[in-house]
Amino acid sequence: MNDERYALLVVKSQVSKGHGINRIQQVLTQKGITKTICQQVLFDTEYDWFAIAKRKAFKKYHGRPAADYKEKAKRIRYLLAQGFRYDEVQYALSESE
Repeated sequence: MNDERYALLVVKSQVSKGHGINRIQQVLTQKGITKTICQQVLFDTEYDWFAIAKRKAFKKYHGRPAADYKEKAKRIRYLLAQGFRYDEVQYALSESE
């Protein structure tokens, strides 16, 4: 199996787990995929990262708004740790509140 096909399988697997693009890049790098192939595969895929972030936030928090600033910060940290970019996190949380 060539690196591109393997990278596509890893990306598909990670997206099904609800991970964002940053985390997927990290996983690909850990698995020995070159940065060039990693960027090419992620660029060629047509995932809606905003929708994936929104789905992840809804699954975790069931659409409930954050009670206070501390809770909102906790949610932001969680989604950032899942590999989403800050603009995707903001979108996911603003839609659920």
